[in-house]
Amino acid sequence: MVWPDPKFRVGSGRVPEFRVKIRSSSYNKLFTCYENEKKHIISLYKQEITGEEIRNTLGRRSTEVKVYTYEEIQKKFKENQKITKKSKSQSSKHPTILESTQIPIEIPRRTRSKATEEEANRLQPLVEQIGIPTTEKIEAVARELNWNNKKVRNYVTYRRNLRKGKSKD
Repeated sequence: MVWPDPKFRVGSGRVPEFRVKIRSSSYNKLFTCYENEKKHIISLYKQEITGEEIRNTLGRRSTEVKVYTYEEIQKKFKENQKITKKSKSQSSKHPTILESTQIPIEIPRRTRSKATEEEANRLQPLVEQIGIPTTEKIEAVARELNWNNKKVRNYVTYRRNLRKGKSKD
């Protein structure tokens, strides 16, 4: 439980000091936990590092940590690459039953929509306008053409760049 210092007054210019009250039962639990963990760490040290005690994996996961040098890691990596290349070449020669029975699914591509003459005529004042068109103008044209604001803005910037000679081509 935390409470501020009783001498603290709001507006006094002093920073409040907080005191912590720990009950005796909480204090006992804290230090018994500390003692138990300390014993556990000491026993692990004796089992793993010094070898004074027999290794006991009960109550913890067995440690299967393998230490590799940089050269061993590179060698394993190259072996795995060779295996994957072989498996890819073998699978392409002899398709499995699952691969042969799968039906190819064609994903439709998005097609570009070219602006019609009417749309281009309606967008032309925005392209020729000096400065950036206002949001209201863009929204009005977008509503008339049944486009979204982003599409109108992209069209205008693309056409302006074409006029300036900054095309992506």
